[in-house]
Formats: sequence, structure tokens, C-alpha cells
Amino acid sequence: MGFPTTYTQWVMECVKTVSYNIKINGEPTMPFDAARGLRQGDPMSAFLFAIGMEYLSRMLNALKEFHFHPRGDLASVIVLQACFARFSQSSGLQANLGKSSVYFGGVSQAVQESILHKLGSHLGQPGSYRTQAERAQLIKSVLFGIQAFWAQIYILHTKVLKLIKAHCMSYLWSGSSTITKKALVAWDNVCTPKSVGGLNLTNMYLWNRAAIAKHWWDIAHKQNKMWIRWIHSYYSKQQHMDSVPVPKQANWMVRKMFEARPLVANMQIQPTGKNTIRQIYYQALTARSKMPWKCIMYKNAARPKTAFTMWLWTDY
Repeated sequence: MGFPTTYTQWVMECVKTVSYNIKINGEPTMPFDAARGLRQGDPMSAFLFAIGMEYLSRMLNALKEFHFHPRGDLASVIVLQACFARFSQSSGLQANLGKSSVYFGGVSQAVQESILHKLGSHLGQPGSYRTQAERAQLIKSVLFGIQAFWAQIYILHTKVLKLIKAHCMSYLWSGSSTITKKALVAWDNVCTPKSVGGLNLTNMYLWNRAAIAKHWWDIAHKQNKMWIRWIHSYYSKQQHMDSVPVPKQANWMVRKMFEARPLVANMQIQPTGKNTIRQIYYQALTARSKMPWKCIMYKNAARPKTAFTMWLWTDY
């Protein structure tokens, strides 16, 4: 990558001279050398990781036969695997095949089998072998996070939100990307807090509305941003924001923010608190009575699969 020889020697000296000692009965042992790597928490770790990923990124950019979002085909997989093999030889890093999976979408069964055969028998397709508890966590942490950014910027089309909901629901109950109506519990019940008997998954339609309503709340209560000052000077013109009519000449996004006023009209939101969207979201949920078994169900050492099965039994 073009680093000076002296700089490389300094870095390798830091990596190769790491030693540890252990306290036994309050007395430290003699120092012993580490087999490899830096100390845990070493500030240099982040920079070395960035250098390694920069090298991998340059190798991927140099590939002419591969694009980052290709249609699944064996040729692209072979090129990508060869690139990772060269990176492993240079860096000493090896992929753990036992923890690796292949995600397929819109690919024929024959192509899937050829790709899996090329990559190795240890790799498989994630989804059906995951438990429902693991799928719920994946939906909560990954699938929701993908659309959460766009939900805070745009009003997502209802058809798009329904399609996302259908895929999430099908994946939770069947482990498949194929949309199915098979469901043991209504999705509205699944997307409620655990205290009222749900799994605390996010209602994406309501979250999108809450995110846009948060922009309106910022307009009404904050003026420390340039775009908010511009809206006040151009649309409200010193009027109280609650009485300003929806400006017909404004663009679609501004009109939607004004139309979100009723959602936050009677809500109690902490002005200096964080997670304003979450405050609006939870207050917008339909009020339900709390379940007495919430603490017994979730505040224990049971495995997620067991907790999910018990929740299903109480809610089904």
C-alpha cells in the first residue's frame, strides 16, 4: 500500500513485542509473549483494522469481472473467492466457514447448488434452520435497521411498507423469503411491547409516521437548525405553528410534516430528552393492559427459544 519501511517496522515492532502476565493469589507471574495480535483495547487496533480493510477494498475495486451487486452467478462467486484467498494469504486472516452462510434471492436452485458446491459443504442457506426466536432478533436488529434510516427522511409508500411487513412476517413464521399468509399470532400483536404481551418488534408504518412527526415537533420547538429557521421565515412568518395552515405551495415533504401535527398534538414529549421518535412511537401505540407474566417470561435465564415458545403458548 506504499507505507514507508520505517513506519512498517514500527508497527510490526508493536505487534510482535506484546507480552502478558497473570496474577495468581495476588502475585503477578513472569511475563510471557503473546502468540499474535495486540493487547485488548489497544488504540492501535482500530487503525490496523482500517488499514487491512482498505487493502481488501482496493483488491475488490480492482476486480473487473465482479460488481458489488451482481446477479447471483458462479463466475462472480469464483472471482470473489479468489480475491478473499489472496487477502487471507497476505493478512493471515481466515474466514470461519462454520459461522458463514450464503443468502440467495431470485436465484434458481441449480445455480444455488453450484455456488454452494464451489464454496464448500460447510456453508449453507440461513433461514429455515434458525429458530423463530433468532429470526425475531434478526428482524428487530437487521431488517428494521435497513429501512429505519429512510423512514426518518421520507414518507414511505404504503405499498412498500406492506411488502416489507409481508416479508418480515413470512420470514418469522416460515423462515422463507417467499411471502405466505401463515402466521400463528397477528402481526399487530407481535409489534407491541413485551409488557403488554408482544415481542417488541417495530410497527414500521407507525414508526415512519412517528419519524416524520418528530420533524414537525422540531419545527415547533427548536430553531437552532438552518432548515427550521428557513421554514419559520418562509411559511409561518411569526405565526404560532399550531395555527399555520398547510402551505399548498410547499413541496410534498414539507406538507407531510405539517399534516403530522395531529399525531403529536396531545402528546407529552420531554423537550430535552433523547429518542424523540421513540417517545412519539410508544405514545401512538394503542393502549393495552400490561401482562402480569412479563417479568416471569423475559427476566430469567431461559434460552431465547424457550422464552419464545412460552410466549407463543400464552398468546396463541
